[in-house]
Amino acid sequence: MGSPEVQQQATRLVRMQQVVDMTGIPAPSLYVMMAAGAFPKQIALSVNRVAWIESEIQDWIRERIEKSRAPSSDEPQTLKRGRRPPKAARDDARPARVPRRTNSTSADGRRKAR
Repeated sequence: MGSPEVQQQATRLVRMQQVVDMTGIPAPSLYVMMAAGAFPKQIALSVNRVAWIESEIQDWIRERIEKSRAPSSDEPQTLKRGRRPPKAARDDARPARVPRRTNSTSADGRRKAR
């Protein structure tokens, strides 16, 4: 077989349902956290199969426990959901009302009164 060093470093892969069971976090939230870099990324097993390295998930859980037990932390304890800021706060905000284009039949460009 292999040497004891290789056997100690054996890596176990876990699927999404196991990750959800281990962390208690729903799958969609895990994908949001992965995109933000706040959770270990999955690895591709085949075209339609992915898994996570169990030791990375356990390390992430340990880090979360240590952060929650720390006396003072500058980081927020929970991740905020990815909601868009109000239109007024965004840089690319459009005016509240954009004039509509009208189909005019009169020569001066005004709409007909109904």
